[in-house]
Amino acid sequence: MSYRDFGPQLYEYDGKPTASSPVTTVLSAPAIETENNVTICHALPDPALTTVGPWCAIEYFRSSDADGPSLWTRGMQPATGSQELSWMHCGELMHADGLGNQQELRAGRLGVVTNGSGLKHGVYTRDNYVGPIGGVRLRIALPSSQRDIAPSWEYHSMLPVTTGQKFRATILAGELDGMKSPATTYSPLFGADVALSPRANLRLPLQRDFEYAVLVTNGTASIERVAVNADSLIHLGMGRNELEISSESDSRLLLFGGEPLPQKHVMWRGFIAHDRNEVERFRIKWTTKRFDDVPEIEDGFSELTRRSRLRA
Repeated sequence: MSYRDFGPQLYEYDGKPTASSPVTTVLSAPAIETENNVTICHALPDPALTTVGPWCAIEYFRSSDADGPSLWTRGMQPATGSQELSWMHCGELMHADGLGNQQELRAGRLGVVTNGSGLKHGVYTRDNYVGPIGGVRLRIALPSSQRDIAPSWEYHSMLPVTTGQKFRATILAGELDGMKSPATTYSPLFGADVALSPRANLRLPLQRDFEYAVLVTNGTASIERVAVNADSLIHLGMGRNELEISSESDSRLLLFGGEPLPQKHVMWRGFIAHDRNEVERFRIKWTTKRFDDVPEIEDGFSELTRRSRLRA
């Protein structure tokens, strides 16, 4: 997730959830762009919804042409005070970071970056990659007690899955139905990728003290009897014991939530900080190149992807 994803806007979280009771507020994705044959949907942050529990940024991407090259890069810039999850729906990307890690990301596998005190990282397509890519990248704000922990990277090729009549839910973070994701997290939260078959109808258990939202990434789903189209997010607030979901056709969605963080924070570009003064210190550190750089990628970039990397 590049610092450019936030644009020039600075987001401030006041330590209180947007809605402390149940709501069904539908938000269209605040920004959709196309870059090098890839469509990118920025679902969070939104002027009306800065965070959902500790989740503070969501980017969903997909190829616009499955038969052409999907040359794309995101990141290669520093981030602080957060974790980032990369979850592929199809195709492949490569992860690289300032710790020297390089890892192929494929469908059904999860990459987790802990930025902590500061880490430069990103994802990119290999040279001459042809075919579709699609997936989500999610950012979690760390609690104050963990905001300055050492950066790290982890990769999970196996995640727990719960299935039922006409649905399949992969648990990305937290736990559901007695199964827990192996992903390291630092506050009470939950995230799952849910695939629905036609005429699906299900109820998923929720925690009343969690704030929740759903992003529909494909098709149309009914969430608490509210129709939500692809590339739209419905904010559900807090105070629910369960969630009713149905679909008349194949669809896919991301359900996520968690306990709202009790502390205030400021988010600008890739930086999450205590206040604006700390953001300015991070900005100076970034512009003076005092974050560890990402090592040169062994298999190289295409020229188009390399130029994109340099612009990031």
